[in-house]
Amino acid sequence: DISIADLARQSYQSESSLYRKFKKEFNTSPIDWLLRFRIRKAQEFLIRSDMSIANVAAATGFKDQLYFARQFRKITGCSPKQFRNDNHGRVQSICGEAIQDQW
Repeated sequence: DISIADLARQSYQSESSLYRKFKKEFNTSPIDWLLRFRIRKAQEFLIRSDMSIANVAAATGFKDQLYFARQFRKITGCSPKQFRNDNHGRVQSICGEAIQDQW
């Protein structure tokens, strides 16, 4: 796991300074950005693979499948299972659009 403290240390700045600069540049907090990045990767796995939802959660850095499902629903508006059923097997060009539409 990457923490704000780790990023701040590696960039030679305080946590508050890193947070402020990140928020200004990306209009979101580093934690929210990372969560959305992980959910996007999960969307890709759900569309392009037959991995179980538990394995998708683990592969995208979630230690708790229930937490993963809650965050997935919060960001995408549907459960991982529903997202897979609605989008599984789409060709890559459509896949990119399906994922982009959620953002």
